Amino acid sequence: MKHAIDRLRTLPSKVLCEGWFSGLEHPNGGIQIVIDGERFTADVKTVLRPDLAASFGRNAEKWGFQLTCDVRPSRTDWYGSVQVLLNDGEREYLVDDPVRIQYEAQRREASAAELEFFRLIDEASAPTVLEIGSRKRSGNAKTDRIPDHAQYTGFDIAAGDNVDVIGDAHVMSHHLPKNHFDFVFSISTFEHLLMPWKAAVELNAVMKQGGVAFIHSHQAWPVHDAPWDFYRFSKFGWHGIFNRYSGFEVIASEHAEPATIIPETQMNNPATFLSRETGYLMSVCLIRKIGGTDLQWDADPMSIISTAYPA
Repeated sequence: MKHAIDRLRTLPSKVLCEGWFSGLEHPNGGIQIVIDGERFTADVKTVLRPDLAASFGRNAEKWGFQLTCDVRPSRTDWYGSVQVLLNDGEREYLVDDPVRIQYEAQRREASAAELEFFRLIDEASAPTVLEIGSRKRSGNAKTDRIPDHAQYTGFDIAAGDNVDVIGDAHVMSHHLPKNHFDFVFSISTFEHLLMPWKAAVELNAVMKQGGVAFIHSHQAWPVHDAPWDFYRFSKFGWHGIFNRYSGFEVIASEHAEPATIIPETQMNNPATFLSRETGYLMSVCLIRKIGGTDLQWDADPMSIISTAYPA
């Protein structure tokens, strides 16, 4: 029984799935969705897959499918517990945890960049490590990845748990030693910087030559911590901030966690096609300092922002 789940989406009361399954050749073959042992009948449409012919023969072109299934499980947190039940007309096979398998596959490149960053820290001798936006507020902390032999500094705009130095990232060199840090990371912070290009120059000032940084932000995400929510980044946009002019090279830049963007009101306008397209919740980059920079921005963000960052 040959199969592959290429894409699986879980929406409120609905599961969408795409892939291929050899059992669809059989007149009694079929696919169902299973949640907590309960089976749901799916609407399965066959799709021609000529790409399968080279590996499995000409008949394999008929193995492709697109599935839509209405579900109403009793649990409200069912989204990660979807299973796909394949039937080739003679036997059944339960594809267990396809959501997790797909999630890990979709995050592979971004996770590789993150793993490489923390591997470099582990292998360094007495590394100095800076975290920008270190206050533990959302539970998205990475401090458990910092080895004991590293010297860690938590930097944030406000006092709180895991904050060693308080200051604005736009002027971090006023608060931190220059040419000091071997490694820098920032998780879900750059979207909250009014001038991330200014922060990049400041980052250059506090990093050692050859130092490596890992930046994690969003390509798409709801507005949060308003009014201090300013930007979204595609994996291509990081190159506009971190480049030879700002003293960096981009080692890797990736998207992660595909998302479906659905307008609240479906009307005859350019937004109606968005439900068929893919966005990404996350965007990351791995960068290295390759030199100094002559760039500077004298503008003071705090002269533009009149509010304090949300607690």
